[in-house]
Amino acid sequence: MLKQLVKRAEMIRAIREFFYNNGYLEVETPLRVPNPIPEEHIEPFESEGWYLQSSPEICMKRLAAQGYGKIFQICKCFRKDERGDRHLTELTMVEWYRKDYSYIELMQECKEMIRYVARKLLVSPVASPPDPSPVERGNNYSLPLGRAEEGQNSYLESYVEQIKPENVDELKKELFIEYGNHTISINSPWQYITVSEAFEKYGSMTMEEAEKRGSFDEIMSFEIEPNLGLEVPTFIYDYPSSMASLAKLKSNNINLDKNENGSLNSNNINFNKDNNLLPEKKSLAERFELYIAGIELANGFSELNDPVEQRERLLKVIKNRAKDKKNMELPEKFLQDLAKLPKTAGIALGVDRLAMVFTNSSSIDDVVAFTSEEL
Repeated sequence: MLKQLVKRAEMIRAIREFFYNNGYLEVETPLRVPNPIPEEHIEPFESEGWYLQSSPEICMKRLAAQGYGKIFQICKCFRKDERGDRHLTELTMVEWYRKDYSYIELMQECKEMIRYVARKLLVSPVASPPDPSPVERGNNYSLPLGRAEEGQNSYLESYVEQIKPENVDELKKELFIEYGNHTISINSPWQYITVSEAFEKYGSMTMEEAEKRGSFDEIMSFEIEPNLGLEVPTFIYDYPSSMASLAKLKSNNINLDKNENGSLNSNNINFNKDNNLLPEKKSLAERFELYIAGIELANGFSELNDPVEQRERLLKVIKNRAKDKKNMELPEKFLQDLAKLPKTAGIALGVDRLAMVFTNSSSIDDVVAFTSEEL
C-alpha cells in the first residue's frame, strides 16, 4: 500500500506540473451544488437539500464562460451506488477546459499530459527534466514543454543538449507501462478508432443496431472496452449523440484523418454541390474516451454552448431517468452562463484509475488511503 500511495502522490504532483508549465490556472469550486447536471446513469449524493458534485463541470464551465480560458482542477467527486474494482463512491478527478480547442486538440493535449507524467514516473531522476523556470520558458506559458516558437529550441530539446551524453538515451528511451499481462507503449503512436469502427471490429452488432436495441452500454462494457489500449493507449471517438448530452454535434464539414504518426487532423473541408458547408451530423457528437489496458481513464468533448439546445437535451435526460430515481431540476444559472461560453473543449480524467495503471494495481482499493468500508 505504501508503494502505491507514494507513486500516486508523485503522479498527482506531475499532473499539476504539466498544467502549471502550460499556463493553466488551478481553480477550486464548491463541492456542493443546489442542482447538478442531470445524468441518466449517475446518481448524486444528497446533502441537506443540495447535492455533492459528481463532477466539477457546472462551476468550471461557468468560469470558462466568464473568460477563464485555461483552467484545471483536481478534486473529489461523489457518485452514489458506484462501487467495484474500478469504482469508488468518492473518487478523485482532474478536469480541465481550454478555450479555442475542439475535441481533436484536446485528445492531443491529453496524450501530452500522460506522456509527461509517464516520463516523470518511469524515467530515472537524472534523465527526467526539471521544471523550467519562467526565465527558461521565456515567460511563454502558452507553449507546452515539447514545443517551441519558430527558431527556438523547446525546453526539452535544450535540456537534452545540456545533460551528459550517457543520459540522453535514458531521456529518449521508449516508455512502457506494465499492467497485468499487457505491456503498453506510451511513446509509440496511439490508436484512434471511432465508436462505429470499434463496434464493427469487436462488437456482436453494429453501433446503430446496438443503439436501437438499447444494448449500447452492455456491448461497450463487455465486448469492446476489454480490447482497447492493450498495446498502446487508445482514443475512441465520435459517439452517438444520444450518448453525449453535453457535447457539440459532430460537424459534417470536417474529415478526420489519421496522419503518419497516428494523430488526427481535420484539414479536409466538405462542401455540397452549391459550394456551401454541409450541415451537422445529427447522429454523432464530438466526444471521446481514453483507454489504457482496457480501463476507461478519461471522457472529453467539444463543449455544447447553445443554452436552448442544452436545455432540450437535459429535459430529455430527466425524462429518461429511471422512475425510481428522484426528479431533478435544471441548473438554471449554468444554462444562463452557457450563452457566453466561447469555443471550448473539456475533459475529466480519473486520478484513481490512472494510479491503478501506473502502479499495476488490479483494484482501485489499492491506490487510495481508505475506502468507505474501512471508515
